[in-house]
Amino acid sequence: MREEINRVTIGLVRAIAGSAAVRAAPSCDGTLRAAEASVRRDLSVDRLRTAALTHALRSVCARPFAGPA
Repeated sequence: MREEINRVTIGLVRAIAGSAAVRAAPSCDGTLRAAEASVRRDLSVDRLRTAALTHALRSVCARPFAGPA
């Protein structure tokens, strides 16, 4: 189990490190907004989880994420 957690953690750290250019791109906010809407729709996310998701996404793009449109 610990090996799996370590494997996932290493993968996440590498993915975050490799995403700097995408997160700094002017299209980041729009892409993130579309992805968030897709998750909310596909998973029927309730208001509490929508608020948590929006809060978590605020630090993804170089510019602050405004949340759902």
